Amino acid sequence: MGDGFEKDRSQLIIIDRSFDWTSLILHELTFQAMAHDNFTIKNNVFRFTENGAQKEVVFDDRDEVCAELRHQHIYNAADAMRFKLKNCVDSGLASTVDVAQSTSLAGLSYVIKKIPQQQKIVDNYSRYMSALKQCVDFYGKHLEDICIFEQDLAMGKEAVEDKITYDVKKKLISFLMDNNVSIQNKIRLIILYILFMNGVSEDIFNELVNNAQLSPADVQTILNLKKLGVTTDVDENNKKHTVPRKDRVDENTFQVSRWTPKIKDILEYCIENHLDPDEFPYVSVREHSTEKYKASSSRYNATWYKGKYPKKEGSRIILFIIGGVTYSEMRSVYEVSKNFKNWNIIIGSSHIMTPEDFLKDLSDLSEH
Repeated sequence: MGDGFEKDRSQLIIIDRSFDWTSLILHELTFQAMAHDNFTIKNNVFRFTENGAQKEVVFDDRDEVCAELRHQHIYNAADAMRFKLKNCVDSGLASTVDVAQSTSLAGLSYVIKKIPQQQKIVDNYSRYMSALKQCVDFYGKHLEDICIFEQDLAMGKEAVEDKITYDVKKKLISFLMDNNVSIQNKIRLIILYILFMNGVSEDIFNELVNNAQLSPADVQTILNLKKLGVTTDVDENNKKHTVPRKDRVDENTFQVSRWTPKIKDILEYCIENHLDPDEFPYVSVREHSTEKYKASSSRYNATWYKGKYPKKEGSRIILFIIGGVTYSEMRSVYEVSKNFKNWNIIIGSSHIMTPEDFLKDLSDLSEH
């Protein structure tokens, strides 16, 4: 687990995927996660077409722009690119007239292309702006209303209320009957509703899948949740297991991004010495506490990526998720590492999983 006095606080946490199904289903709107969820990404290469031209962006931390943008909400990422353009103006690489035209993603992309110098940097900015435009356009066309509804289900309340004030099933059915909503998104909404309700009756389940016009194979995919231990049927003995969550929603939180993966709470509770021993029993005697220590520098690391930052001394958490890790959980590890700067956090799993991957794996359970 490491050398030196600081390493005596290192901990290994092993959990299985069942600790958080919600984060596997929700649409995540940070740049890297959204691209992997909604577009075809192979070997971390995001290929797309813009105005008839083929373009690509590689999600690679060695690219400073990617490292800055990958975990940001798509709109914050767009703001970051506008800030970069302002720096171009300040350094004489673009005119203020050009900046006036950059109020939209499309306009900003056009302006960047006009900058005559430092072509390599300009081209890189242009590609990222184009990729962000793909994400923003897709969100506006296909996901905005769905994402708000998903967040209400995940949080159990609306953005400005302490509860959900509308008829949830009625609103769900309106999405299920909408031909513009993809089959995959309909399946995801039904699963979120089942999680929200802690199971549904057979009559209600049949009503939902009929309104969604799901195939028998798609229906079986949802029913396969039982094989993973998910409560899908209504039972008076069903007790929804809840773990206290940290309240992270504030005035800066996007309405469509209120949910925080549970892994972030687990990591912070571990660092703060507040992990519930009943939920996370120790396999050996715990001799050291983290209470008297404070944080001081930053690093993000993971089993599939060895960062370029120099190795530093400090406490370490090695967390392994059996059954797949999501991009939103990878982002959460980055955020915790940034906030608790004297902790090295290493996250690993059997594989990285997108919602589409999860549904495919769920469907494959029908063969067993």
